[in-house]
Amino acid sequence: MMEDNLRRIRDLLKVGDADQARKEAEMLIKEDPKDASGYFCLSHVYFYGFSDKNNASKYLEEALKLDRLNEQEPAVVSTTKLSPEEIEPPLLSTEAVLEKQLTEEVAAAEQPQLSLKEHKKIQSDSKDESPWYKKWQIYMAITLSIILVYRAGKLYNVYHKSNENTMPNISQEEKKVITESADKILKIKQKNFNVHTAVLKLYGLKISDFSENSLREYVSDQYVPIVMEKAGQPSVENLKNSHPAKFYEEETSMYLSVKSDDSTFILEIAGDRINHIYGETWDNSEQEMQRYHELLNKLETQGVEAKGKKD
Repeated sequence: MMEDNLRRIRDLLKVGDADQARKEAEMLIKEDPKDASGYFCLSHVYFYGFSDKNNASKYLEEALKLDRLNEQEPAVVSTTKLSPEEIEPPLLSTEAVLEKQLTEEVAAAEQPQLSLKEHKKIQSDSKDESPWYKKWQIYMAITLSIILVYRAGKLYNVYHKSNENTMPNISQEEKKVITESADKILKIKQKNFNVHTAVLKLYGLKISDFSENSLREYVSDQYVPIVMEKAGQPSVENLKNSHPAKFYEEETSMYLSVKSDDSTFILEIAGDRINHIYGETWDNSEQEMQRYHELLNKLETQGVEAKGKKD
């Protein structure tokens, strides 16, 4: 049922009807306030339809909370007393499996790096390679990522159960270790989701033909004209030949540094769109360069590796 609801919401967002998508998600919640899928759909609407990360996070947390409360199966936890060292490895091994799934999604998005000539030929040969199809590939990868975050939350919920009948010999200290380990996994998954979202935006920009309609899929409306002015310039070619390097995020924005053979750019991403691009060959005005070097320092000292392979 959740997949059907999400598909309906996704179709509405695909045609730009975010308001109707929000109304339908809110109706799902009204019809069954205890069903987590309605809150998950509303989180999806706020993230993709309105670029509202705060509300998206709020409703995703509510979905995870309801999913925990509605879980019917008792938590299966050994009654043998465990040390903190014994508790954490199973949780981290689950994290490794989820990490592998996310990495494979990005690898799949990176694979079809065709030249502009090859890309146009494929578009002319098949309707399946329409601009909507390109957008669909990236959209599906992002959707799969957020579903994986949702499933990671279910793991978090299992280890938060404290039913005394099923866990009679678990001490408060052990419960604390389990909770902290599950919290750690959830935070790692959220960070990885944000990294992969930023990387997918880069690859979306790279397959764009830099027309207005194409750019609007990946770039904020107010920044589209600036990017269009760069079409055909060496800086754009360097950007298209770049690969992800480091990722850093602040409260409302994410930053991805990307490198080519002789250039480094920084993509600023707000919501689900590229909001600004910094680079010495992009805009070398004093104000831009000051911000560029400030962000570059933060990326190098506080950022994490952005997984992606060089073209």
